[in-house]
Amino acid sequence: MTKDTLSITKKGNNMNIKITEVQKERLLKGINNLKELNNDVRDTIPLEYHKLIELDGLEYFLSEVFKLELPKCEHNYANRYRDYRFIKREKKDA
Repeated sequence: MTKDTLSITKKGNNMNIKITEVQKERLLKGINNLKELNNDVRDTIPLEYHKLIELDGLEYFLSEVFKLELPKCEHNYANRYRDYRFIKREKKDA
C-alpha cells in the first residue's frame, strides 16, 4: 500500500501524517459529504438522513489520522461532552 505524507504546521510545531490511498479516498468522501451537508443547511434544504449517516465514522477516522483523543472522565471513559485534543506524546528520557 502506498503512503502519502501530509505536512501540517500548527503553532510552529510540525506534524507529519502518513495516509494510505484508502484513507485518502475516505478523507475525500468524508469532507465532500460534510460540504454537501453544509450546502444543504445554507440553502435551507431539509436535511436528509442518508447524508447524515454517511458522516458516521468520520469523527473516528479523523481522530485516528490526526492523533486526537477525547479527555477521560473520572471513571477513565472517553468524555463525549468535551472537545478533542491532540494526544500528548511521551517524552523520551535522554
